[in-house]
Amino acid sequence: MKILMIILALLLNSSPRGHVDKEHCAYVFNERHEPQEIKLSGKVRVVDIGETFKVRVVNIGEDLTVCVKDFPDDCGEWRFVDIGEDFTIRFVEIGEDFTIRFSE
Repeated sequence: MKILMIILALLLNSSPRGHVDKEHCAYVFNERHEPQEIKLSGKVRVVDIGETFKVRVVNIGEDLTVCVKDFPDDCGEWRFVDIGEDFTIRFVEIGEDFTIRFSE
């Protein structure tokens, strides 16, 4: 059953863990044992393992537009850091939690 859910999620281009809520600029989890949502702005650290989110970069049809800023305070504004992050991401080619497009 779990494999079927993952395959279906990949086909529908959404994560079985949750979805991006653009109105609240947050990732909302479907699973009850995790936090209800995580705000998608602030300080972000890129990791190879143990990520909060798997993210795929696309050119069109993104879930979230990301702008890199020194002082992020609005939806989709990220500052990449080595310590003191608000959440972590891992860049992937398949099996993402959500997609992003970088903007200037």
